[in-house]
Amino acid sequence: MSDFPALPDINSDQVSVSVPNPKPLDILVFATEWAPRHGGLSTLNQKLCVALAATGRCRVVCYIPPESGETPREDRGVLLLPARAVPGFPASDTALLLRRPGFATLPRFQDFAPDFVVGHDDKTGPHALAACQDHFPSAKRVQFVHTEVYPLQGAKTHSSGQLTSAKACLASDLVREADLAVGVGPLLAEVAFGYGAKRELAYQLDPGFELSTCEVPLAANTQRRLNVLVIGRTKDPEVKGLERACVVLADVAAYVQHEVNLIIRGSDDQSQKHLSKLARTWNRKCPNLKIQPREFTVEKRELAQDWRAAHLLIAPSTVEGFGLVALEAAERGVPFLISNPSGFAKWLNSLDSSAFDRHVINPPGDEEALHDAWVDRITRIYRDPEGARRECRKTQGLLAPYTWERAANQLLDRLARL
Repeated sequence: MSDFPALPDINSDQVSVSVPNPKPLDILVFATEWAPRHGGLSTLNQKLCVALAATGRCRVVCYIPPESGETPREDRGVLLLPARAVPGFPASDTALLLRRPGFATLPRFQDFAPDFVVGHDDKTGPHALAACQDHFPSAKRVQFVHTEVYPLQGAKTHSSGQLTSAKACLASDLVREADLAVGVGPLLAEVAFGYGAKRELAYQLDPGFELSTCEVPLAANTQRRLNVLVIGRTKDPEVKGLERACVVLADVAAYVQHEVNLIIRGSDDQSQKHLSKLARTWNRKCPNLKIQPREFTVEKRELAQDWRAAHLLIAPSTVEGFGLVALEAAERGVPFLISNPSGFAKWLNSLDSSAFDRHVINPPGDEEALHDAWVDRITRIYRDPEGARRECRKTQGLLAPYTWERAANQLLDRLARL
């Protein structure tokens, strides 16, 4: 376990004690969208905003581009405030967030005066910084860290060294002068410190666990096929470890002598051509391996079908700041296996080493040992899917206390001490 001194004691059984405030805090959050149409960052932002508002200890405004065409409204206690459009600027342009927000839209928010301004990575971090400098000089700035620049850019095939350096400098600038730098999970909390945050101003936020109300029955396995699910944006297949997944599953299919379906949910126009070629190539090499690229979606019905069909979720990513999709698998009770370099793997290990061993592929040795470990663990789940579900239920019990309510209250406690 890391002895990184700024991290909250997530192993404590003591419930977070609220720090009394003379009035509820006002928190202004800059985001690229409210409905999470573009992946994990937006999902985390929405869940955190809702959890913060639900505590009753703060008012939360989420300031977004006017792309959705929405008028200001409340959603689960959060005021969604679209920026005002400007002729000549696309409605999705985050430059519109540089305009001063107009809070006098709903009676409950007419006297809203931000105590804290929140930005996410380079997506909205610069906008939060500008807002503090130009509009809210008395507010404190909170910078969320969702990615580690150098490993992420280095894992991409077509990464520019000059661009990577510029991104790293920006990340460091945004973190170094922030009043609080929040890393999502233990890995990114340490990254925030590495970017220049003072030890006492680098904070670890662990995403909340929500036991899913969606029943995910054990996928039928009467034909002895194995359905393996990968979920996530596939713009950079090498980062998601898709080639590794194909090589591993081809060996699994050859070993068990039955069909293995790899469902890849997350393609877009840019990656679909590559994934289709990948599917054809592997179908020729290994007829028992069927690769099914599916378009990225946030439609609950389509995603529910993916989860119901899955015997297993894998995240063989070469780089992963946290890995929300593994947390979602745990919430749904779907067995999952993940790579060791993820923040979620590090968090599991800090909670219970046996949970780490259940779900994390972490063999000593070289790439061949890693490959063999993936093949062995997936084959075991193929042979005993119900046993894998029982193991996943143990992990659900371990994670159950770490709710979004707990995460929100702990963050508010820390903000109140700034």
